[in-house]
Amino acid sequence: MTNQQFLTRNYNLTPYAWAVLRRCERNLHQWAEDHCNFASSHIDEQFWLSRASKTAARFGMRVYHQQDCRGCSLYLYVAADLKDSQYPIEQVYNRYGTACC
Repeated sequence: MTNQQFLTRNYNLTPYAWAVLRRCERNLHQWAEDHCNFASSHIDEQFWLSRASKTAARFGMRVYHQQDCRGCSLYLYVAADLKDSQYPIEQVYNRYGTACC
């Protein structure tokens, strides 16, 4: 099962919302690559992160922006899943989050 299929099945994510989130992820990933290689970027990180957050919120989810350019840059998660975790999302995003890649 792909990440898109998982999100569609469990959170009723629409194909359009997936396309928006993927576009956000690609831009955030490019932003991370630019900062790794050039120390600046023409991409507005806050715009794409805000757009992803608003889209995810419509489906009861939150976003985590992983800023390392070596992996997926955007993860979706449900805050309720973290209630039993003793760690913040920054430390467990790959366990509780679903990559938008």
